[in-house]
Amino acid sequence: GLAAKAAGVKVALAGEYAPKKTMDRFSEISGIRSVVVQTSLQPGGKISQYPALQTQLVDAMVSALR
Repeated sequence: GLAAKAAGVKVALAGEYAPKKTMDRFSEISGIRSVVVQTSLQPGGKISQYPALQTQLVDAMVSALR
């Protein structure tokens, strides 16, 4: 966490499978915001096409950096 902060990391992206407590603790220690994003297409998932998946990733990054 502290190494990430020292390196200038602004946001940590995590897949929906990342342990929430781990990401919360990382954010607590480092002061770096973490954002959960969908990382792959899944049957029945809210995103069903690759362009939409890529757009979601970019939108999450841009939003987190504002």
